[in-house]
Amino acid sequence: MLNTRFLILAIVLCMCATTSAAEILIDFDDVVAGTVINSHYAPQGLTLIGVGNGGPFDVITQAPCIPGSSAPNSISIFPDGFCPETFDNLGWFRVEFAEPQPRVSIVATQSGDGASYLKAFTDGESFPFDQKFGQSGPAWVNVPQAIEVLASNSRMITAVEFGAIQGTLPVGFDDLSFEITPVATERSSWGTVKATF
Repeated sequence: MLNTRFLILAIVLCMCATTSAAEILIDFDDVVAGTVINSHYAPQGLTLIGVGNGGPFDVITQAPCIPGSSAPNSISIFPDGFCPETFDNLGWFRVEFAEPQPRVSIVATQSGDGASYLKAFTDGESFPFDQKFGQSGPAWVNVPQAIEVLASNSRMITAVEFGAIQGTLPVGFDDLSFEITPVATERSSWGTVKATF
């Protein structure tokens, strides 16, 4: 009887497809420059908004105005063709996720003495629980670099904000990536088994 129970358990475990966290990369190149993309990526599980002084602002795709940024599009809180794409004393970007995330990164390209940041937030908290800064200095001018934040203990990432540190030159942003953990669903003679791996 005991061996039979172990056999049934083993069969059920084998029937559950093993899945791992999958990366989603959004490069903002699937639309033409000048497109408002606040809710364009809702099917991928996120919305974007420009926040800050005088906000909220629309988030718009545009041809990058900072050399080294990924073409053909980066994102801006200003009308297409206006440079800079973001200034922290004018506004910054906020991304809200439909599902909590374990990891989020954004690629920043700094002009001159520009300096960038990425902040991670979780539901119910107004202050970031994780904050990372891009490398700065002459060696990083016009050089794309990925900035990453991670979930911490019981805090999963439900939103991020990124921009240029106040008082510095503009920063271009592109290539937002995050991870989701798919739910594997398999039907057996005992009903539906759902497992998250």
